[in-house]
Amino acid sequence: MKEIIYLDNTLVNSFLAQYNSGLISSIVSSLTTSLTETEENGNSTNYGGGARVPGLASAEISKNIDSKFQTSYGKENYDSQEIAFHDFALDLLLENLKEIQESNIEFSTAEGKLRLYNFERLETIMDRSIVNIFDQDEIHNAQIISRIETLKNNSSYKSHKKAIDREIASLRSKLKEIDESKYNNFDNVRRLGKIGNALYPNSCLVKIAKQLMVCPKENFRVNEAGLTLFNETDKVAKCLTLPLYTRDDGYIKEEEDGSISQLEVEIIAASSPTMVMDILLDNFELSQKDDVIARPIAIYFE
Repeated sequence: MKEIIYLDNTLVNSFLAQYNSGLISSIVSSLTTSLTETEENGNSTNYGGGARVPGLASAEISKNIDSKFQTSYGKENYDSQEIAFHDFALDLLLENLKEIQESNIEFSTAEGKLRLYNFERLETIMDRSIVNIFDQDEIHNAQIISRIETLKNNSSYKSHKKAIDREIASLRSKLKEIDESKYNNFDNVRRLGKIGNALYPNSCLVKIAKQLMVCPKENFRVNEAGLTLFNETDKVAKCLTLPLYTRDDGYIKEEEDGSISQLEVEIIAASSPTMVMDILLDNFELSQKDDVIARPIAIYFE
């Protein structure tokens, strides 16, 4: 049994459709048409239909539709069938992997500890207002600053300026010194989230072994709040990917005199997002030379 946490249904069905002469797509189309016809018929209709493909899957529909409520129920049931079908399609793809690779489609598999970085979530939770929410010194200072602002905005401030200024000075003397260096790592992670979110919106960075993948959130089977919890599991994760390139020394080249060589305009225009991401990966030690940047198809536990 597989616990699938990420699946690109479009890619899986595309490869299987090509490998099986389009039969996978034919089954899905047949199921969709059957439900559409049933919904448009307002009368009570007993409809039965099926599509069978030797060696692949069988799908049958047999419903007695008497009302809109029952039609809605039929749709929900169909959605469940479609999810099960996608899961089966992944198994089928994995089973036929060797034969498909012989047709010049390069797949890659890897297994290991899963590391997941949700760019948008990192940018949000690393904000200073959230990071220091339980810091007693910060809470103390915030209360004093709030009191000072209240005194300054008091309608009687001008007429009692000296007395109020003395009280403000007394309050300021009670402010505690904050060690800003304790926020350095939080600020760096926030920058990672901010830049990563700008480069790859609505996506997460996932690493398994030497495979590094940018995964659109829409293909995850887990809600966003629970995604980063997978970083704490000891379960071995597996992935199926399409390798894109292997990381090398990067685009930035240092001359013998220590200066940085100027890149061509075309290279900067085409590859600047990759350059920025390479710098981030190196600075945060998220990746190393020879790691494989890959397009994700599936991520799962088994």
